[in-house]
Amino acid sequence: MEEGKWKTLSAVWIRKLSDEKIRNRLLISVGLLGLLLIFLSELGGSENPKVASMSQTVENEAYIQSMEDKLGKLVEQVSGAGNCHVMVTLEQGTQYVFASESKKVIDETQSRDGDENSKVQQKDNSESRIVVLEENGVSRPLVETSKEPQVKGVVVVCEGGSSSIVRERVTEVLTTVLGIGSHQVCVVPSK
Repeated sequence: MEEGKWKTLSAVWIRKLSDEKIRNRLLISVGLLGLLLIFLSELGGSENPKVASMSQTVENEAYIQSMEDKLGKLVEQVSGAGNCHVMVTLEQGTQYVFASESKKVIDETQSRDGDENSKVQQKDNSESRIVVLEENGVSRPLVETSKEPQVKGVVVVCEGGSSSIVRERVTEVLTTVLGIGSHQVCVVPSK
């Protein structure tokens, strides 16, 4: 009798789902429930990765702005360049190498079979952890070294950019200062 009851209930649900209004309401309800679950999962997580990512972005933007300002002043000193605007793009942001603690344990076991046969087993167990500092209730990894971002390319828009001599001089200055290839520098005339 139970089996017949379940068949009847499932048949009723199948008929209800064939009604377009009910099916649309069900789909909307399931979608809203999914969005609610996503929202609730965001509330429970820590915001540290977002904050770290934002501070890294701000740091990179400040680095780029500083580079553009310094390079702009340098290029304006090149004979014939005139007023200029410089744009710098980076391969990647600053890379950090974090301090770590390492622990290595070697376990050696020796067993003997009979008079002359011996067997040595060696088991290596190593463990490494990043050193974390805690200041004012905020944990952060200890930075051992940092590597400045690599320049991907430079664009210079200057008054003297229509002259091939000025373009060559500016390109030479930038490739020398930044340690990049001439194919990574573009010098064009301004309006």
